[in-house]
Amino acid sequence: MKKSLLVYVVDDKEEVRKVAQDMLARLGHRPIVFSDPLKALTDFLKKGQHNSYPDLVISDYEMPGITGDVLVWGVKEFSNGNIATILMSGLYPPVDASDRVAFKRSNADAFLSKPFSLGDIERTIYKVFPELVAVG
Repeated sequence: MKKSLLVYVVDDKEEVRKVAQDMLARLGHRPIVFSDPLKALTDFLKKGQHNSYPDLVISDYEMPGITGDVLVWGVKEFSNGNIATILMSGLYPPVDASDRVAFKRSNADAFLSKPFSLGDIERTIYKVFPELVAVG
């Protein structure tokens, strides 16, 4: 039996949140979506709605308030690297030097280019959680 991950999805665009939420649910995971990265970080620090930390945080890069690299970096620092993170962006792979620095500095476990398909998100999660790949 595959493990069901508790996944925070953080993106300021409703259509991206909805698509990611639907795809993650189809893959058997439990997504919680946030439009505001500061609210996501606050929820994370308080152990949120499920009284536990998420297994995975998927965050957009460009958002108002704080950028996704800062959110991902904060999650990594707070959890001593024990919570997996995926940074997603329409800018990936980054062409701008400052974006390359930000992506590297975030210490994200993987990157996901937008727009993405169900297969893209599934492969990216498997990169981070290879133990989830179905044996057979």
